[in-house]
Amino acid sequence: MMYQIKINPRILRWARERLELPSDVTAKKTGTKPEKIVTWEQGRGQQTFRRLRLLAKALYVPMGYFFLQHPPEIVPAIPDFRTLPNHLQGKYSVDLQEVLDDTLRKRDWYREWRLAEGGKSLTFIGKFKIGDQIAQIVEDIRKTLELPDFPG
Repeated sequence: MMYQIKINPRILRWARERLELPSDVTAKKTGTKPEKIVTWEQGRGQQTFRRLRLLAKALYVPMGYFFLQHPPEIVPAIPDFRTLPNHLQGKYSVDLQEVLDDTLRKRDWYREWRLAEGGKSLTFIGKFKIGDQIAQIVEDIRKTLELPDFPG
């Protein structure tokens, strides 16, 4: 017996539009017909667990998002300095957002691990200003991390 699951159609539409994917591309990625995607976004029809899993994977969202009342507000974890002011600032591609999230998770893990192992806070973090000499910054970081001096 296949169980049918009711999802929030607004979340499905939000997830698809966030990736700027047309219905036909979403349908192809999930092995269904474009008309089905439109029907689901209109709130008609339900999903099987297997189809829901395919939708989540194709749209780069956790499955649980489909049961939220409203689309989540995704706030970039770091400032976006790639654009001029007021020009799509903070709108990262989903791939870039995943890389950033993964990098920040690893950074946080390393910080916790380093402190648990008795490591000290890194004194060079926040120490320098924009106008400081790069060679001075590199030398300070090298000494703090006890890295060998490389010729060249």
